[in-house]
Amino acid sequence: MRIVQAIQSFAALCGAIIITFLQPQRDEIGPYLIATWALLVVSSIWAVSHIVTALIQKKKRAYISNGIILLFFAAYIFMCTEHLIDHSNGLSAGNFSGLIIINGWLIPGGIAVLAVAIAHQKFPKIYKDNMTTAVLFLFPALAIIFIPMDTVWHVGLLDASLIFTAVHLGIAAASPQAKA
Repeated sequence: MRIVQAIQSFAALCGAIIITFLQPQRDEIGPYLIATWALLVVSSIWAVSHIVTALIQKKKRAYISNGIILLFFAAYIFMCTEHLIDHSNGLSAGNFSGLIIINGWLIPGGIAVLAVAIAHQKFPKIYKDNMTTAVLFLFPALAIIFIPMDTVWHVGLLDASLIFTAVHLGIAAASPQAKA
């Protein structure tokens, strides 16, 4: 069992559960606030996975690189919290700020995971796992940007991305350890 992928799979699953099971209340809460709550949980747990990564690797460069990543997670968590405070009345949450919250997770996350995949091209298992995760982040983001759709579709694509990410990382966590 690869603990980091298991934690990240659990995080994505938590976010998917929040979005899926709050859909009946979407008219009262607002789709973007549901997505923001989900991404707040996902990013918080995902940040823990980077702390675990640094502790497992026990190298100075792991502490530095994961520390930098944690700064970005802290900024994103702050952004989600501010969005929830500013738009606590749900349906007044603007489309632009909701899109920033969703694509603020999918695009930088997808690019970061893509960079990790490219950096590990010599290790086929690590490369393939990270490339798959990058695609699961970037395709929904591109669809949200280039295809005209309403807020429910935006949150639905985020939910689909989280569901597929949870399944993919769960399988990756249960698969044999890759040589790094």
